[in-house]
Amino acid sequence: MQAPPPDPSSMPKLELGGAKAWQRRQQTLRDFELRLEDRVKRSASVFLLLVVLGVLAFLAAKLMLTELSWAARLQRMAAGMLYLGAALVSLGLLHRVSVRAGTLFFCWSALALQLGAAAYYGTGLYSSGMATLVALLAVVGLLLGPGAAVRGTVLTVLGILGLWFMQEQDLLGKVEPNTFPPLASFAVVLVMCALVVGWLALRHGTLFREVMLSLDSSRQLLADTLRAQQTAVEELRASDDRMRVLLDHSLSCTLILDGETGQLRFANAQTLLKHGCERISELDASLFFPGDPFSREQGLAHMREVLSQGAQYFEWQTRHRDGTPIWWDIKLERLHVCGETIVVAFAHDITERLRAENELRVQRARLEEQVNERTHELISEKQRLQDIIEALPITLSIRDCQGRYTLLNRSFELATGHGREQVLGLSARHFMPAEIAAEIADTDAQLIAGKASMTTERQIMHPVDGMHDYLVTTVPLLDARKRTYALLNLGTDVTSLKRLQRELSLAKDEAEHLARVKSEFLANMSHEIRTPLNAVLGLAQLGVGRAGDPAAARSGFERITRSGRHLLSVINDILDYSKVESGKLEIDPLPCNLSHLAREVLDLVAERAEAKHLRLRLDYEVAEDWVAIDALRVTQILVNLLANAIKFTDKGRVTLGVTQAADGLRLSVTDTGVGIAPEQQARIFKAFEQADSSVTRQFGGTGLGLSISSRLAEAMGGEITVSSEVGKGSCFTLRLPCVVVSGEAHAQPLINAAVPPDLLRGLRILIVDDVDINREILQDLLCLAGAEVMSADSGEQALARLGEAGPEGYDLVLMDVQMPEMDGYETTRRLHQMAPRLRVIALTAHALPEERRKCVAAGMLGHVTKPIDQAELMQALLEHSHDLPRRAADAISPSQLVPLDAAPDVQPRAPAMAPASPPTSVSTESQDSAVPTAPTVPTAPAARTSFWPDLPGCDFEAALTRCAGRQELLAKLLGTFAKQYAQYQSVFEEARISGLPALASAAHRLKGLSGNLGLSRLAQSAESLETAAGGRGDPAQVPAALTALIREIAPMVSSIAAWHEAYTARIKA
Repeated sequence: MQAPPPDPSSMPKLELGGAKAWQRRQQTLRDFELRLEDRVKRSASVFLLLVVLGVLAFLAAKLMLTELSWAARLQRMAAGMLYLGAALVSLGLLHRVSVRAGTLFFCWSALALQLGAAAYYGTGLYSSGMATLVALLAVVGLLLGPGAAVRGTVLTVLGILGLWFMQEQDLLGKVEPNTFPPLASFAVVLVMCALVVGWLALRHGTLFREVMLSLDSSRQLLADTLRAQQTAVEELRASDDRMRVLLDHSLSCTLILDGETGQLRFANAQTLLKHGCERISELDASLFFPGDPFSREQGLAHMREVLSQGAQYFEWQTRHRDGTPIWWDIKLERLHVCGETIVVAFAHDITERLRAENELRVQRARLEEQVNERTHELISEKQRLQDIIEALPITLSIRDCQGRYTLLNRSFELATGHGREQVLGLSARHFMPAEIAAEIADTDAQLIAGKASMTTERQIMHPVDGMHDYLVTTVPLLDARKRTYALLNLGTDVTSLKRLQRELSLAKDEAEHLARVKSEFLANMSHEIRTPLNAVLGLAQLGVGRAGDPAAARSGFERITRSGRHLLSVINDILDYSKVESGKLEIDPLPCNLSHLAREVLDLVAERAEAKHLRLRLDYEVAEDWVAIDALRVTQILVNLLANAIKFTDKGRVTLGVTQAADGLRLSVTDTGVGIAPEQQARIFKAFEQADSSVTRQFGGTGLGLSISSRLAEAMGGEITVSSEVGKGSCFTLRLPCVVVSGEAHAQPLINAAVPPDLLRGLRILIVDDVDINREILQDLLCLAGAEVMSADSGEQALARLGEAGPEGYDLVLMDVQMPEMDGYETTRRLHQMAPRLRVIALTAHALPEERRKCVAAGMLGHVTKPIDQAELMQALLEHSHDLPRRAADAISPSQLVPLDAAPDVQPRAPAMAPASPPTSVSTESQDSAVPTAPTVPTAPAARTSFWPDLPGCDFEAALTRCAGRQELLAKLLGTFAKQYAQYQSVFEEARISGLPALASAAHRLKGLSGNLGLSRLAQSAESLETAAGGRGDPAQVPAALTALIREIAPMVSSIAAWHEAYTARIKA
C-alpha cells in the first residue's frame, strides 16, 4: 500500500482476456523463426559440404590429365584448392558466427575466385567454372535474401561483361588447346551446379511455400485475434462495470493492490464510507497504518507472506478520519490477472463484534471469578472433608450395592495393608479371606434389604503387624427416594482393648496372688511396726516414772533409740521400694575412696555385730582406692547385706570382701549363719518375700531389703548373686562396673559453709535468662555475695552486652539453655566467637545426663539445675573462677569460709512486718537410718508458715532460701508471677497452636520459674507436659498433661494474686 492512491478515473481497466492468446501466437512465430533459421543453417551446411565434395572431384579430374605435366596440373589445381579453403572457412563462420556471415564469405570469395581464375588462365567465358555463378546467385537469393541476390547478380553481370570485353580485345590471349578446359571439367561443374540448384529449389522451395502459407495463416489469425480482442475489450468493459457496481454495493470492503509495489489500485465504496472519505485520493496512508503494531512495515510483511505462501488471514486496525479506530477481519488473496500478480484484500468490519466480545469477556471473567471463588470454596470444603476422613483414627470405607469399594481412608490402608490402587473398584473377595468376604457380603445384603445398621467384630490379618481385632459398624446411605445406594463402614481397632481384656484376666490372677502376698506382708508389717511402737510407748511411760533414776532412764532411752531405729529401718525400706517401683531413682556416680567407704559401712553395723558377739572382718584387695561409683547406693546395698548377715548369724563372723577384677568391682558379704535352701534362693530377691515366713516371725523384717538392693545394683549396671548352704552360711556378691579416677584429694564441696558478703567480690557476672523472675533471684543472690552483675533477657541482648563491654568485660556467664529465638547453646557458641576465654555455666531445669553432654558440647564449663540451690550455685561459681584475677579484691579461699557454727550473727534482710523465726527442721526421706546425711546450706530465718499463701504442693521456705531470706523479694516475685500468668490459658493455647516444640518450651520456662518460687507441684506438672511435648515421652499424652497443668495453675494463680494484693495493701497501710 502506498499513499496517496490514484483517482479512480485514471486507474487502468483490468484486462481479463486475449492476452494469453496473443502471447501464444507470439511464441508460435518465434518458434517458427527459430525453426526456419535452423533449417537455413542446415541447408547452408549441406551446400558448403557439396561444394567441398565438388572441389575435391574437380581436383581429382585435374590429376587425371596425364597428358599434362605435373606443373601444369598443379597450376590448374590451384584455383580448386583456393575454392576448398574458402568453403572450409565458410563452414567455420557458419557455426561460429552466423549463417549469413558464413554464406556471404563463401559467395563473395567464390565469385572473386571464379572471375579471377577465368582472367588468370585466359579461358574467359570458356571457363568451366562460369556455370557455378548461376548456382551462387541461387544460394545468395535463397539463403541471404533478395538484397544479397541483387548485389550478387549485379557483380556477376559486371564480371561476365568484363571478361567478354577483355576476351574481345585479346587482352586475355587466345585459348590454346592446352589451356582449354577438358570436357570432364565441364561435365563435373555442370552436374554439381545442377545438383545444387535442384536441391536448393527442392529444399527451399518447400520452405518458401510453408513460409508463405504460414504468413497467410498468421495474417488471418491476426485478423481474428484483433476481432476477438475488440470483443473481449467490450465484454471486459461491461464486466468491469458490473464488478464495480457489485463491489460498491458490497457490505465488505475490497481493495486491489499491486503485487510488486503494493500500490492501491482499487477500493470500493464501502471502504470509502467506513473511513469517512468520498474519493480514493482521500484514503491517506495514516488511515490504513495508524501505528505500531499496525505499521506500514507490518502491512508489507503480510503482503510478502501472501505472495510467497498464499492466502493470509489476520486482524487489522485502521482509523476513521475523525480518529475512531476500526477493527477488521482481513483475508489477503494472491491473484494472477492478465499476466500480472495482484493482491486482493477482503475486509469485514468487526469493531462491534470485538466490542461485544470484550464486554462478553469482562462478563465471563467476572462470572469465572465468581465460579472460581465458589469452586475454591467447594474444593476447600472437599479438602477439609477429605482431611477429616484421612485424619480419622478409625477405618472408613464406602462400598456400592455391588460390594465394590468406592472410597477409603488412610487408616483403612494401614489396617488391611492394601493401598487404594489395590482396593478401589474391587470387592472384598479380591483382597480379603473368603470367610470375611462372605461375612461382608451377608452384612451388605441385610442392610440393602432394609436393616438400619449392623455392628460386628472382625479379625483382619495385617501383612506386617499380624492379627488385629476391629469393631465394624456398617450403615446404609440413602438417596432422595430413601433407597440404599452405598454402604458406609466405620471400623475401630479394639486390638488393644482385647489385649487389655486378656491382660486384665491374667492380671486378675496375679493381683489375687499379690493380694495374698501383701496380706502376709501387712501382717508382718503390723507386727514389725507395733512391736517397736509398743516398746517406745511403754518405755516412754516407764521413763516418766523413773525420772529420778538416771541410770534406769538412760537404759530406757537407749532401748527407745534401738526401737526407733528399727522402726525407721522398716519405714525406709518401704519408701525406697516405692521409689524404685516409680522409676524415680537416680544414679549419680562420683569419685569415692573405696577403703573409706568399706570402713564406714562396717562402722555402721558394728554396734549390731557387737550386740550378738559377732566378729566383723574386712578383706580389702584393691590397688586403686579412688573409683567413680554412686557411694550412697553402694553403702545402702552393703548395709542391707551386712544387716541381713548379722540378723541371720548367731555365732561366728561376718566378712566384707572388696576386690577389683577386669570386669569391675566385686564386693562380697559372707556369713556363718543359717544359710538358704537352693529352692528358696530365687525367691529372696522378690518384694515382700523371705525364704520362710517363719523367719519373719523369728527375725523380723519387711522382706524388701534384698529386693531393693537387687534393683539398685541393676540400676548401676551390676548384679547381686548368692551362694549358700543350709547350716553353713551364705555369700552375697555385688558386681559393679566402675571407672578408676585420679588419686588426688577430692576436696569436699564448699556448700556447707556460710556465704560471706564478699565471696564473689571482684567478679563481673552476666546473667542470661528470658524469665525476669529468674533473673531477679539470681541477681539478688550474686549481689549479696559481692559480685558485679549485669543481665540480659535473650541471646541477642547477651551478645550486645558483650559487644559493649568487650571480650574481657565479663568473667562468668550464667546461661539459660532454653530461650526463644536464640537458645543458650547457640548464644554460647557466638559468645565464644567474640570472647574465646569467656567462662559459661549452664542454667536449666533439666538434670539429665544427655542435657549435661549438650552443654559441654556447646562450650559450657558447668551445670546448675533449677530450682536454683544457693550452695550449688556458689560452689559452681567458685570452682570456675578460682584462677581468675579479681577486679577489686582477692578471691576468698576455701579456708576463709566460715563454718555454720562459727558464722557471724548476720541475718539477711526481711520485711519489718514479718519478724524472723528460728530455723525449722524439714523432714526428708532418708535412704537408710544408718547412712549419715550431709549438712545443708544455712538458710535465713524463715517467716511464719502462715505468712505465705496457703497452697498445697508449695515449699515457700526453700524459695525463701533461694532469695537469701529476703521475704520482700519473694513476695514481689510471686506477684510478678501471678501477673505474667494471669492469662495462662491464652499463653498455652498459643503455644499449642504453634506446635509441640513451642509447647515444650513454654512448659520448660514455667517449670524453672515455678521451681525457683517453691511451687513444686506446678513444676512437676510443667515437667510432665515438657516431657510429653519435647520428644522424651508419648505425644499422645500431651492433651492430658496440658489439662492437668491448667487444672493445677488455675487456683494457684488466683490464690497468689489475691494474697499479693492483700500483702501490698498491708505494706501500704
